[in-house]
Order: sequence, then structure tokens, then C-alpha cells
Amino acid sequence: MSFTKACCTLPPVESNYKPLGSNITVDDLTVYETVNKEPKILLIAAYDIFGFSHPSIKQFCDKLASSGKFRVAMPDFFRGAGFDAVNFPPKE
Repeated sequence: MSFTKACCTLPPVESNYKPLGSNITVDDLTVYETVNKEPKILLIAAYDIFGFSHPSIKQFCDKLASSGKFRVAMPDFFRGAGFDAVNFPPKE
């Protein structure tokens, strides 16, 4: 099996990560936006059922943006009501 160079050189996810970007509000929607707003290519990130608030998803956005090729925006599609990890796995 072959791996891309990035898989072998990128550092692992940090458990105590502090997001570099910021939250902005577009109408009634909160959007996490990465720091660099220069790139002309915008990636819109989506996340799993646990939602927008976990820092690792923001770290993922920051890592994508760190290449300098992309601007990354991640809307809070669930509007703060992601699935609560306490209830995982679902009983039904």
C-alpha cells in the first residue's frame, strides 16, 4: 500500500488545540472561518453528527488552510444542536 507524502509528514491531531480562525455570523448562521482570507479557492467544510463545537473539526479546517491554497469556511448547519456524545451509541 502506498501513502501520500502528506500522510507521512503531517503531525497528528492535537488534543488541546486552540482554533486559529474565528466565528462570524451570516444572517442567523454561525460560520467558522480560517485566518487567511487571501486564497481565491473556498472550501466549505461539513462535519459529522456531533456538530460544530468540537475543536478537532476546527483544527481540520486550519490544517486545510495551512497549505495557503485554500480559504476554509464551516457553517454550523445544526445551529448548535449536534448529537450529544453522551447519548452515543443510540439505544434504538
